[in-house]
Amino acid sequence: MSTFEKYSHACFKRLDGQLKKYAYSDEQEVLHSIRIELKKIKMLFYLIAFCVQEFDARKKYKSFRKVFLKAAPIRKLDVIHKLLIQFNVKDPDHIISGINGKQKLVKKFRKNIGPYRKTIRRTDEKMKLYYRKIKAGCFQKYRRLKESELRKELSLDLRQDQLHNMRKMCKEVIYLSNLKKNAGLKSGNYDKLQKLIGDWHDKQLVLKILNPKSGNFESSVTKKLKRVATWDVKNIRNLLVEIRKNGDG
Repeated sequence: MSTFEKYSHACFKRLDGQLKKYAYSDEQEVLHSIRIELKKIKMLFYLIAFCVQEFDARKKYKSFRKVFLKAAPIRKLDVIHKLLIQFNVKDPDHIISGINGKQKLVKKFRKNIGPYRKTIRRTDEKMKLYYRKIKAGCFQKYRRLKESELRKELSLDLRQDQLHNMRKMCKEVIYLSNLKKNAGLKSGNYDKLQKLIGDWHDKQLVLKILNPKSGNFESSVTKKLKRVATWDVKNIRNLLVEIRKNGDG
């Protein structure tokens, strides 16, 4: 079994197991794990598409993208709820129910878990054909390409509207590093960077609902969130300087 096949099979197996678990328990970390495995599978599909001409990554990922998009609003509510509690916002449960009915979203997601799992197992089996067509050296070529794209992105002036894309690129390089441990890739600072961006992004979600027009406005909490988010951006800038100077580290 090739390295690609082992990695892919492990991702599909974990995804199937997490979906099975979520069918009976809507634990936040289980849903988070589901989304992580979906991102890894997407990375793998685009790697294969780079190496195997007839493989259509976008088409193959279409069914998985549906799962990802269905999970997104639930994950968003989980993140917001967690931060509302962390920053001592009054009655966080009421605010969350006012945004959207989480239980309705969870119920709808669970309804499709059976078909999702069938797709996962079927795709896992079909992927074997493509792994055998990946030529030696193609992974390294793709890895260098993605690292080059990331370094170019990190060299640009920081724009907050580009942070989400920067985080996605960091994650792709990190997942590639985990695919082949001996590929000469590091991911220390890239991982720190994507986590910092994630923390900043989560605070932006909460700030959007804690505004005067929403009826959930709390001046002291909003000021604190904005202050902490500003520090997040400063930390991102400092880390970018370090990465530009010393690399991933």
